[in-house]
Amino acid sequence: MIMSDILFQAEVVAGIVLALWIIWRGQSDRVAFAGVLIAAILFAMATMVRPLGIVLPLFAALPAVLLPRLSWRRAICMALLAFAISSSTPFAWIARNVQRTGVWVLSTDGPIDLYYYKAAGIRWYRGNKSYPAVQDELGRELGWPMQQFTDVPPSLQHEMIRRALKIILHDPVASANMTLRCLGWLAIVPERGSLDGVLGTGTVTPYSSVASASRPRFAASGNVTTRVHEMLRSPLLTALVAVQCFDNGFCMDRRGARAGGSRS
Repeated sequence: MIMSDILFQAEVVAGIVLALWIIWRGQSDRVAFAGVLIAAILFAMATMVRPLGIVLPLFAALPAVLLPRLSWRRAICMALLAFAISSSTPFAWIARNVQRTGVWVLSTDGPIDLYYYKAAGIRWYRGNKSYPAVQDELGRELGWPMQQFTDVPPSLQHEMIRRALKIILHDPVASANMTLRCLGWLAIVPERGSLDGVLGTGTVTPYSSVASASRPRFAASGNVTTRVHEMLRSPLLTALVAVQCFDNGFCMDRRGARAGGSRS
């Protein structure tokens, strides 16, 4: 999972930087046309690495629309071509899944996370049961045990989405509260077990193997204050934060010096 994150982020960043460079360059020539196509290919590859990239085709078409001195017909044709290239791989994979499973779906990761984690977190927030107990309860209601959530058949995808949305819409206040809580938690807590171990910020792995004795728990179900203290006790993390603060201060000082020199 970590390796896929790195590859996905690299492809997305490369595509976005290339698209921004094309827009900043401000020329409608062959280089711009080739850059738009290369960015579209990068977005297509990123979508195959992580299904989250399903929205990237919209960004692939954006540079073609923003190019100057380009007729609207050529701009639309280029935008449609970039959109087609970047969306070709996900649609091809969806067609493959339809043929193999009979379900129109790119990936079941989204529905699984939405039902077994997000919806379970909201129900845990309002109830008095532990998070694993809530997950087991949702598994029984669905007819598929939490212990085997990675093997959920695609045919249950729509049912997971329907049940999860029902829980979320039934209590929007709890949904908003847990969303903000998770954002704050993820901002201060390494959610990868290996990164957590390297930094020395604790040994709790929220998404540990369900087959082990340590069942996974909701990312924000722990004590936030305790986790902040664990983060502050990490020498390596403290050093990394100090280096980042020094780097930010150095850059701001250089920027101020350049601004002062330009005024003089």
